[in-house]
Amino acid sequence: MSDVRYRISEMPGKKREAWVRGKRLRPAATGGRRAASQWLSGTVAVEWMITLYHGVSLQNHLIICDDLKTMECPSRKIVYQGPAKNVTRNRESLNSQINFRPDQLPHDPDRGYKPLLERNMRAIRYYGQKDIRLDEIPEPTCGDDDVKIAPAYVGICGTDLHEYLGGATFCPESPHPVTNEVIPVVLGHEFSGVIDEVGKNVDGLKKGQRVVVQPTVACGHCGACTSSVENACSNGGFIGLSGGGGGLSDRLVVPKRRVIPIPDDIPLDVAATVEPLSVGWHAIKVSPFKEGDSAIVMGGGPVGLAVIQGLKALGAGTIIVSEIAKQRQNFAKEFGADYVFDPRHQDIIKETMKLCGGNGADLAFDCAGVPASLESACKCVRPRGTVVNVAIWERAVPFNPNWVTLRERYYLGTIGYVKSDFEQVIDAIHKGKLTPAHMITRKVKLEDTVEGGMKTLISDKDNQVKVLVEVNPQP
Repeated sequence: MSDVRYRISEMPGKKREAWVRGKRLRPAATGGRRAASQWLSGTVAVEWMITLYHGVSLQNHLIICDDLKTMECPSRKIVYQGPAKNVTRNRESLNSQINFRPDQLPHDPDRGYKPLLERNMRAIRYYGQKDIRLDEIPEPTCGDDDVKIAPAYVGICGTDLHEYLGGATFCPESPHPVTNEVIPVVLGHEFSGVIDEVGKNVDGLKKGQRVVVQPTVACGHCGACTSSVENACSNGGFIGLSGGGGGLSDRLVVPKRRVIPIPDDIPLDVAATVEPLSVGWHAIKVSPFKEGDSAIVMGGGPVGLAVIQGLKALGAGTIIVSEIAKQRQNFAKEFGADYVFDPRHQDIIKETMKLCGGNGADLAFDCAGVPASLESACKCVRPRGTVVNVAIWERAVPFNPNWVTLRERYYLGTIGYVKSDFEQVIDAIHKGKLTPAHMITRKVKLEDTVEGGMKTLISDKDNQVKVLVEVNPQP
C-alpha cells in the first residue's frame, strides 16, 4: 500500500470515527471493518490494529495486525505513538486503523495521536542466506541533520553476494551496536542519487543535487574512531548492509557528513562506481606505495579492476595481474595492466620475478580472496615488500607465516575507505584519470535485483564486472 499515512480511528471509551479530507464521517455502529468499508466506499484501504504484547513491552506502540484471526503481526510496522493511556491493553479489543493519503489527513495533536509513517516505498531487504526479498516498507523521515536521497543507480557488490551465498557477515543477526537494527535490512551500499530533502540544520547541500554516499557506519567513540580511523570502527559497518537504510530502496536518509556532491559531467551510473573505486584507492593509499613502484594484483573482479585503475592513475610502474577468466583478463588490460597471466597455466611467481629484476614486486594486492592467491601474493613480493589484503574472506584458510617471515615481507589488511578517498576518486574521474564507465556490464530493474542481478553475477561472473540496479534512473 503506497503513499499513505495513518491515523487511529478508535480509542477506549470513545466512538469509532473516520476522517476524510478534513471532515469527520458518521460513527460506525458496530463491526468496524464492514462499517468502515461502507463509509469509505473503497476509496481508502482499511486494516486492523492491535497492541502487541507476546512477552515484550512495546509501551505505547500499535502494530499492523496481518492476521486478524491469529493476531500475528510479522510485519511489525509501528504506526502510532502517543500517550499510553490512549492504548487499549485488552488484546481482545481491536482498534481499527484507516489509511489516508497525506492530503486527506487532518492533524489532531490534542487527542494524543501522531502519525509516524507518511508513505510506503519499495526496498530490497536481506533476510538471511539465499533469502532476499522485494518488500514494501515505510519511507523514512528526514531529520534535522540528515539528507533524504532518491537513489538512481546501485551497484551489486561482491560483499552482497557473500551475504547472499554464505550467510550474514555484515548484516546484523542481533541488534547492531550503532544502527540498532537487525535483519531484515535494506541492501545497497554503492550508489549514486539525487537529494530529495535536506534537514533544517544542513548547509551546503540542496534538493535536486546529484550526490554519492560514503556508507560508513561508525560509533564515534571507540579507539579507532577517536584515532581518525573510523573505517576500522570496532562497532562499525555499512549503510546498506548493517542497517540505516540502503540504496536498494526508493528513498533513504543518511547523515549529512556522509553525502558527497558530484560534478555535473559525471553521469549518475558512472557515479555509482565511486564506492568500489574508493575501496581500491584506499588500499593503495594505506600501503607504502610510491610513484613508479611495481605491483601485482591478484584477481580481476570489480575490486581488482579498481586497484588496477588506481595504480595507473597514481603513477605505478609495472602492473601485473593474475586472473583466470578470459573476459576479466581483457578488462584488466583495458584498465591499465601491463601483463596479465592465468595462474592455471603460467607460474605467476616465476613470471613476476622475471619482470621485476628477479627480486619480486614492490607490492601485491590480494583481491581474489582464495587460498592460492594468498600464497602467491606473499611469494611474489620482494624482501620487505608489502602484501595488501583487500578481499573479504568467508572462512578461515591455511596460512604459513614463513611466507612473509623468511624474507621480512609485510602483510597489511585494509577495509573500506575514508571520505578523502571518495573525494579523490571523484576528482580523478572528473579529470579523466579514472574512466570506469566500461566497468558497467549490465543494468537491471529493482524488481529484478536477485534474478537478473545477483544470480547473473554468480552464474556468469567471468563476463560480468559491475551490475547496476536502476532504482530512480537519471542521466
